[in-house]
Amino acid sequence: MVSKKSILSKDLLDSGRAYARKIIDGLNASPSHFHAVNYCKSQLSQNGFTELKETEKWTLEPSKGYYFSRNGSTIVAFLTGALCGTQTVSSYKIVGCHTDSPVLKIAPFSKL
Repeated sequence: MVSKKSILSKDLLDSGRAYARKIIDGLNASPSHFHAVNYCKSQLSQNGFTELKETEKWTLEPSKGYYFSRNGSTIVAFLTGALCGTQTVSSYKIVGCHTDSPVLKIAPFSKL
């Protein structure tokens, strides 16, 4: 019988733990949807996204990230394509989620 070498390595486990820590930090920072939006805004800003105001005229640049929020409970972020402003937009992608219940909880009397 030929034994297969495990694909798990210390580096893979360490990177998995680091990713899990980011998720846990985000959940801990988000006890309400208002907190979740603020956390997302800080993460976007730290990663080079520019905040926009819905009520102002936007000047978008190619290959840049932008976001705006509404009422402190909604956030929208997007990336512009490399050809932004040089061609008519014929398609776009939208990804969404909700922030009304970002807290994961374990049921106190679970049957599992």
